[in-house]
Amino acid sequence: MVYTKKRKAESLEEFQTFKQTVETLFKKAKALKSDNGLEYAVFVDSLKQHGIENRRSVTYTAEQNDRAERLNQTSKTVVRCLLVPSGVAESFWAEALQFANYVRNRCVGKANHEIPCEVWFKRQLKKKDFLHLMTSSCEAWAAIINPNRLKKLGPRVKKYIILGYEDGVKGYRIWSLTERKIILARDGRFGGDSFPCNQRRNKTLM
Repeated sequence: MVYTKKRKAESLEEFQTFKQTVETLFKKAKALKSDNGLEYAVFVDSLKQHGIENRRSVTYTAEQNDRAERLNQTSKTVVRCLLVPSGVAESFWAEALQFANYVRNRCVGKANHEIPCEVWFKRQLKKKDFLHLMTSSCEAWAAIINPNRLKKLGPRVKKYIILGYEDGVKGYRIWSLTERKIILARDGRFGGDSFPCNQRRNKTLM
């Protein structure tokens, strides 16, 4: 699970949301492991209040928090691999990160040979749970959402770019090149080897 925020000061709010999710699934959050970042200073009272152990690494000793650091580095590499070849602007890094995490949670882990989603939700994934996976930033043709923009003999579908998946909704997050905004689509047709932004060679397009 990944949370993206504009400011580190908002970390506590996101942690509280994450804690509630953990407690719903596993009854109790036992410990929080972090570095000595200033954004975690405000966590102390909240952790004590809920009986959560506060584990911190020594300053400038990233190896003590090696699993998190390694995951962060892997995530950055995947995001870079999604953005650069597709030609999508770097401002979409959060969308790429969410997409990378979504796919990773449905892949078998190298260490324990388990699928994170199956462990987290305590159920075995079926074939249909993988059929919706698409290539990030590829071409997408989806129905025009706003019926007021439909002309009697005009097109019923429009060209978009797929960005990822919406949490809690059975739909795709797609980017409209003309309206310059993210739209939720129920379904569509996707060209896994076609990247509109890369074809135009214009990274300022988005």
